[in-house]
Order: sequence, then structure tokens, then C-alpha cells
Amino acid sequence: MTSSTTSSAISPAAQPPRTVAAPDPIARAAEVSVFPTLPTERRFHITAPATAEGRVHARQLLPLETARTGTHLAGSLGPLVDFALGRATQTVLSPTVAIRTATLRLDLLSAATAPGATVDAHASIVDFDDHTVYGEALITTSDGRPIARASTRMLIVAGEIAPTDPGTAITPVHPPTSLTDLLAARTQPATTDSLTAPTAAWMANPWGIAHGGIPVAVAGLALEQATRLAAGPAAVLDPTITYHRPLTLDAPDIRATTRIDRLGARTIATTTTVYQQDPDRPAATATAALLRHAGRK
Repeated sequence: MTSSTTSSAISPAAQPPRTVAAPDPIARAAEVSVFPTLPTERRFHITAPATAEGRVHARQLLPLETARTGTHLAGSLGPLVDFALGRATQTVLSPTVAIRTATLRLDLLSAATAPGATVDAHASIVDFDDHTVYGEALITTSDGRPIARASTRMLIVAGEIAPTDPGTAITPVHPPTSLTDLLAARTQPATTDSLTAPTAAWMANPWGIAHGGIPVAVAGLALEQATRLAAGPAAVLDPTITYHRPLTLDAPDIRATTRIDRLGARTIATTTTVYQQDPDRPAATATAALLRHAGRK
């Protein structure tokens, strides 16, 4: 179901038990507003111009290839959307609990159009209880044109939400050239449906696992590359990412394989599996519909 955005803060009636909710959401939002960005977010040139209770405005400088052609837009938006929705979630929860992304869906509204150099994500919390947080975001061009909607379900887990930066020394790509370069990704020479990206210290979040945007970036890149090789250029419309287990940084590679489930005259259905050592134990799976460009048969 396609999500819609809201500009209102969470209603008092929706507040969960006080052990989970932030005792003072306004003060908590002020704390979250000065959290440092993580290495993944800095590498993808993501910032947070504004933070309020249950709402975050985040901005991203897109890779040059994506900004110019719209290619790999779904994957490029992964870290931005996970960041914006995660930050919005942090504003309404106590710092004595932690969060983990369970599902994330993107609906691309103008995937075939070059989005420009920067995009903005306006994220808000829709509802939450003592176990789960639901959020949504509208992604626009710098001049306010909508290009995507996103929705997420986040789990509340044991741990702490703190302004912790792993402190990883990274070398940002200035300006980023492509999603492929950002991930240092490579395709398998003997196949058209497999992609590998090496794990790196810059992917870490404060809990020692990979940033929630990484599986989205890898899946988005993999499904577009596999589809292009199998069927020609196509625009990703609605990737839905389901997280099964964290990506760890002690394994050497992140791998993704894409299966073409349906190949029609105009539309393509795909399933992408993101894993590390065992494809039967995926970190995430992504299903998507793609629209073949006019003139392709």
C-alpha cells in the first residue's frame, strides 16, 4: 500500500508506556538534533537541516550518475530514508531503548526523471507502541517536486539510543560519482544476476552492525543491474525491503542475487536477496516492480 505523509506530530493518545516514550519529546528532539552523523551518512553526503518531535528534514547530495540520469535512484535513496526515519523515531523514544529497521518500502514517483543534485526527505512518525514504530517520508527535489514516498516499520529492542559515533576515519567521495563507486561494488564475471560489495568500517552504526541503509543501497543497485542486463533499461517503481538479520562487518563481503520473477512487455517483477555467507540466511530480501522504458520489447 502506498504511503502518505503527514506533518503533524504524534498524538497524545498514541503514546506508548512512559518507559519507552521520551519523557519530554521536545527536549529529546533537541538532543537528537545535535547527534553526529555516522560514517555511512557522511559518505553519502547526508545532513539533517531540521529536527522536531516526530519529524526530521534530511538532505542528500546524490551521486553524479544518479543526479544526471536517475539511474540507481532507489539504491541511492536507501541511506537517506533510513537515516531520516531513524532520526524521527529517536525523537519520540526514550534514550534507554534502541531501534532496528524491520521493513522499508520506497514508491518512486518519477524514477525516469533526473532528480537533480540534491534531494530532501521529510520524515514523520505515524504511530508507535511499546514494540513497534511506524513512519513515513516524502522525498522531493530541491525545488519541492515529489520523487518518492517511503514507509517503514521499526522494532524497539534492548539497548540505548545515544549520540554515539563509531569514530571511523573515512575518505568521503567528493563529489560522489556513482552508487557503484560508493559501495565499491562489482558484478560476478560468470553471471548477470550477482553483485558483491566488500564490508567496510564506514558502514558501521553505533551498535556494531551495518547501517540500515546499506541493504537498501546494495539491493537497489543489484536489481537495476540485473534487470538491465536481462531486459534492458527499466525504472524501479516500488522496492520493498524486508530485513531478516543484521549485516555484520566481520564477514568479508555483502552479496546480492536477483531473480526475474516476471518479464512482461512493459513491467518486470523481481526478487533480490542480500546476504553474506549463506544465501539461505538472508540479511534482507527486496521485491520490486520495474517499468521498462518505451521502445524496449
